[in-house]
Amino acid sequence: MKQDNRPEGEISDLRGRAERRLQERFPAPEALLNLTGEEVKVLVHELQVYQIELEVQNEELRRAQTELEMLKDKYLDLYDFAPAGYVTVGETGLILEANLTACRLLGVERKSLINRPFSRFVCPEDQDKYYLVMRDLFETKAPKTCDVQLVKKQSEPFHAQLNASVMQDGEGAFHCCRTIISDITERKHAENELQRNEATLRALLQAAPIGIGQVFEGRRLGWINETLAEITGRQPDEVVGKSARIFYENKGEFQRVEAVKIPQVNATGTGSVETRFMHVDGGVHDILLTTRVVDPKDRSKGLVFTAVDITDRKNAEREKDILEGQLRESQKMEAVGTLAGGIAHDFNNLLHIISGHAELLETELARRGMGFSELDAIRQASARGADLVKQILTFSRRVDAKFESINLNDDVKKTERLLYRTIPKMIEIELKLEEELKPVMADSGKVEQILINLALNSNDAMPEGGKLTIETRNMDLRPEHCQELGAFRTGPYVLLKITDTGQGIPEDALEHIFEPFFTTKGLADGTGLGLATVFGIVKMHGGHIICDSEVGKGTAFSIYFPAAEEAKPVIAAIPEVAVDAGGGETILVVDDEPLIADLGKKVLEKAGYSVLTATSGKEALDVYSQHKSHIALIILDLIMPGIGGKQCLEELLKINPQVKVLIASGLAVTGETKAFLDSAAKGMVSKPFNMKELLRSVHQLLNEI
Repeated sequence: MKQDNRPEGEISDLRGRAERRLQERFPAPEALLNLTGEEVKVLVHELQVYQIELEVQNEELRRAQTELEMLKDKYLDLYDFAPAGYVTVGETGLILEANLTACRLLGVERKSLINRPFSRFVCPEDQDKYYLVMRDLFETKAPKTCDVQLVKKQSEPFHAQLNASVMQDGEGAFHCCRTIISDITERKHAENELQRNEATLRALLQAAPIGIGQVFEGRRLGWINETLAEITGRQPDEVVGKSARIFYENKGEFQRVEAVKIPQVNATGTGSVETRFMHVDGGVHDILLTTRVVDPKDRSKGLVFTAVDITDRKNAEREKDILEGQLRESQKMEAVGTLAGGIAHDFNNLLHIISGHAELLETELARRGMGFSELDAIRQASARGADLVKQILTFSRRVDAKFESINLNDDVKKTERLLYRTIPKMIEIELKLEEELKPVMADSGKVEQILINLALNSNDAMPEGGKLTIETRNMDLRPEHCQELGAFRTGPYVLLKITDTGQGIPEDALEHIFEPFFTTKGLADGTGLGLATVFGIVKMHGGHIICDSEVGKGTAFSIYFPAAEEAKPVIAAIPEVAVDAGGGETILVVDDEPLIADLGKKVLEKAGYSVLTATSGKEALDVYSQHKSHIALIILDLIMPGIGGKQCLEELLKINPQVKVLIASGLAVTGETKAFLDSAAKGMVSKPFNMKELLRSVHQLLNEI
């Protein structure tokens, strides 16, 4: 049978229409007496048809009633087993109806639930909220929703959402409400977990050691964390809605960052660029800025960015570059100094041979009553060459210096008197000397050489006149100063500063000014050794020199001498000893240059000595081993290939601890070698030396007791 889904009201309408039809089709009882036979037959037929129709209608009515009962059962099943609880609560707050889901949620059977106040199932802390919602519901008749905790019998409370609406009775009055109860415990737990996660994330963002923020369309700022606020000096609520331009030094940098980063973001979803953020107090931070899209499908959600403060790293990189540059410059100058020293050593030997033979020849001619001015010219040229070599050796720090505790003010004043006689009067000399100047350990003659060389250099830079200022000042160098100056240690220094108002030095020449033979003058106007000599003297004293110059505005040389910790006594000069003729003593001359060894032999033999020669350390040891009983003195060259002078002296002392050795060298001796020679050798003579100097030293050693 086809199911009749018509409602009960439609069935009542069918019954009413059937009754009206009966009244219309059949006459009243009193009218039946007037019917004819045919009319009675028709009426009987009609009655039979109506009876059939009535039976059909009754069958439909019964079927509709059955279906209605089935629908009611379905409704009750849907009502009782709905996923949400349903309760009907009267105006007095008593439960009038409840489905099975509500009974299960509240842990009470239906019969025990009916006529109980619903408020008894609301947790005490949510009672006020519930009463207020119910009162508002009946007053406004508008549906209400609230979240409360409900008590389940013998169980923990659970979170529920109540959706309540008032119900009308047949007369249109509002006497009760239907409440839907939804268990939202899991949702509440999820919300609480989400809130905890958000709180944790918020704490992490705020505590993060890097700046973090968000921007939206037009690079408008959303939120920023505390670290970014510290970097920029702007409070988080202050920047909301403003352009990120407020973080940048200038508009150009703001636009550059966008031009670099946005194409990266569009291509890959993320982009990075190094830039600089400006603090409100004017300070600037180097920043590594990284941006990422929040949702690639919805750009309206904006971009998040991190701002890592890399100021320390960039400063370290810049400092590293400075130190590497200083190291390269130092290594270059050391290499140039080593090369210059090597060349000067060989050149010194040549000058020694030239000047020595010229002196021998001049002495011999004088003995014969003859003389040649050309020999004097040779000796003078040799002397000038020797001075030039000394300058080269000074640059390479291979000359001896006599260090003593001095006050730089004394040397400045002494040099000032000399400068007044040597530089044009149109150059004004001004002294700015600190009165309580700390002493320094220095060679006074070398300091004067520094002052003269720099003053003459300034003189050349001021052909039309100007001002030369010499200044001294106590300085206490801190780590940042030492790093800038390339100094090796912090502590007290004495500054010697020479400033002129001359033409200045071109920038491309500044890095070369201390190199030997470098000059901006013509070949006929200078050797290019003045500043190289100054550099060598400063380094010899453990100091540092800085040159600041600008074309058209002048030049300043700042020299930092380490301040002396305590004054040291000045060593008295050795009195001059007269040169007498030798008494036939045997002397061994050792030099790897045969011409020098031969020259020494000639000079000493003319003075009355017996001379043996050796051109290597090994040969010297062999000769001494054979003739040690009658060799009174050894003149030993310090720089030789193979067995050098120091090693040769060590071996000689093993043969005879009392051996007398005079060291001959054109280079300065420092460190452990100097300490050893001072204790093991009997003396030292500098090359190139003249005959009188050599003979005086020989005579002095041979006559020592």
